[in-house]
Amino acid sequence: MKITDFKASYKDLDTAIRAAKMFELRKQVSISVLDGKFREARKQQKELAKAAVEDFETYKTLPFIHFIMKSFPLKSVIGLMINTLGFKIFNKFSKKTQEEKQLLNLSKEYYSNLTKEDIKNKTIDVVI
Repeated sequence: MKITDFKASYKDLDTAIRAAKMFELRKQVSISVLDGKFREARKQQKELAKAAVEDFETYKTLPFIHFIMKSFPLKSVIGLMINTLGFKIFNKFSKKTQEEKQLLNLSKEYYSNLTKEDIKNKTIDVVI
């Protein structure tokens, strides 16, 4: 699905703004990880967790992001893989805030009920 194909309607302007902010934070976390800026990604994760816990119903409506790499040199792909692995290790040893723990529990409960088809329909493909 392209980003232009995703449409969600919100009941008021504040909810739409919160949704846009959470989506942008989710996107920025991914971009920071791919760039190797782990501390910046961690800071954005904390902001996202705080916003998502405050309004989890809006957070559930956000699409997932799937990055598609077209014609990258092998060296760049390996660099991106190393950055992703490095962030997973960095994140594993980082202290979690209360909001992050709460978001993890809420997300596990909600996403465990989704089918693969539902997840596929809510995923946006971003070509880099």
